[in-house]
Amino acid sequence: MGRHLLLPTPPTPARRRSRNALALLVLGTLLVALLPTFVRIGPAFGATTLQAVRIIGGPGHAGHYGWGADSITTGPRAGNVLITDYWNFRITEFDQQGNVVGHPVTNDGRHQAPYDVAVNPLNGNIAFGDVDAGMQVDIYSASGTYLRSCGNGSRWQYPAWLDYDPFGRLAVADSRGHKIVMVNDANCSVLYQFGSLGGGASQLNQPRGVDFATDGTLWIHDNGNRRVVQWNVGPTSATRIKSFPVSAGDLRGLMVRDGEVYSVNAAQARVNVYSAATGTFLRSIGGGQLVDGGRGITADGEGNVWVADMPSFQTLKFTPQGEFLLSATEPPGPPPVGGYNLPESVAGFPDGTVAGMDSFNWRVNVHDADGTPRLAFGTRSVFNYPRGIAAHRSANQVVIGDTDASQVEKYTLSGQRVWTVNGVKPWGVAVDQVDGRVYAAEFNSNRIRVINSNGTLGATFSGGLSQPRAVAVDPTDRSVWVSNYNNGRIVHFSSTGQALGSFASGANLAAGIAVGETTIFLADKNGNQIRMYTKSGTPAGTFGGSGTALGRFRNPTGLDLVGDRLYVMEFGGERIQELRVVTS
Repeated sequence: MGRHLLLPTPPTPARRRSRNALALLVLGTLLVALLPTFVRIGPAFGATTLQAVRIIGGPGHAGHYGWGADSITTGPRAGNVLITDYWNFRITEFDQQGNVVGHPVTNDGRHQAPYDVAVNPLNGNIAFGDVDAGMQVDIYSASGTYLRSCGNGSRWQYPAWLDYDPFGRLAVADSRGHKIVMVNDANCSVLYQFGSLGGGASQLNQPRGVDFATDGTLWIHDNGNRRVVQWNVGPTSATRIKSFPVSAGDLRGLMVRDGEVYSVNAAQARVNVYSAATGTFLRSIGGGQLVDGGRGITADGEGNVWVADMPSFQTLKFTPQGEFLLSATEPPGPPPVGGYNLPESVAGFPDGTVAGMDSFNWRVNVHDADGTPRLAFGTRSVFNYPRGIAAHRSANQVVIGDTDASQVEKYTLSGQRVWTVNGVKPWGVAVDQVDGRVYAAEFNSNRIRVINSNGTLGATFSGGLSQPRAVAVDPTDRSVWVSNYNNGRIVHFSSTGQALGSFASGANLAAGIAVGETTIFLADKNGNQIRMYTKSGTPAGTFGGSGTALGRFRNPTGLDLVGDRLYVMEFGGERIQELRVVTS
């Protein structure tokens, strides 16, 4: 490779006026000290270099992402409600009038997004499912002091739902392990466990919401079997008492109170209420107010029902009969247009319009050529953690890789759906600008799916793929380049799926990829830089480094090349950077 240039930030006017040797010496010393903030832009001669131009958008979380719910039953705070604020990595305490009392668990760096929450009735300890941090359960004191983490990935496969019994024992529903684990929260030791995969009387299939009734029996949402099961939980073992069927759907939180079972059904966007004695359906509440059916559920000190509804960015309070009382948020409303929450990818257009995939706000942000937010479209009921976005430039449309919905969808830039293809679980997507074909990288299936411009499935090809993360179409010959997240290799295919070769990128998690006339650009996610290669796989320079200044990155994941502009989406920085491509 040729020499690299290090470009400092422009000198101040005072420095420009300095002419004496001492001032130059001081300036030189300052420049050496500031070198970590400079931008490395690539080879100086006969190659492609990059220059940082501007930042578009920025972090934009909603004030409240309600997920888990439980109430405090003892002490001076009795009757208050705890709601896990999922994407703000904290737990919020509300009084019974919906006012924010405080945050007994903050975003302290010890945990990821909190799932369900439970309060120990004996000592006020707060436990919550910390699935994303290594499949563990975290326990804090009533005052918010971190105490310990249980499990750490070795005990269960998905500990999202939990509750304490009257004796302070913690029941953890291992949804993917299809069992309930009884835990001593003082030392994280396992007391015993019960359940196994199946539809038998004492078996479970994806247990979710769990709740101890006042009589000490444990009630479980047996989601895969579409039923509620009641268990007698003894000192060393558990015995099934009975079960009854409930409405099919996406069963989430469960609460038993005053002889009634409250079953949160996300697919139906409501809470179904049944008789605990007979299983008879009694009524539904929340219909019309819940956006995606809710998550956790609890009752406050007055017996009113609280449902955490993350997709609507609020927690809703009802009477037991279903009368809507209030919305608890902090502050109210969705995230700001143009703001991002762990975004994954970006799409650019020749007129300067930029569309960003706001993955964890379940929407697309559209920015005007000057970077001003134009609009946002999509909600949690429309998208299910979409990761990929690509521009069909001649049509002024975008293709969405709606990952967890297992769909690829096409939209106009105003948010009107054009077509949907089901049965594809995409991560990155790319569009052939000549004929509108779409290439979707299936991360878990190690293959590329081809979708015709009219939204019908075409060919499938694979070979040499290991967690394909992103895909790009070569503008010179319409061949396809794919980044492998797992091993960092870049794989090259013809447009019909013929293997053309591959090379090692050296990236620390290879993410977004873009291809120009002569250069391949790769987002090195954990390396916090953009890597450049010739099409033969020869390294041709790097750009960036860790940081928040212009030209620095926090986990770049998405790339798109439009003319001489390279757009970079930052997963950790939650923003878009525009870079200029200079070819000498």
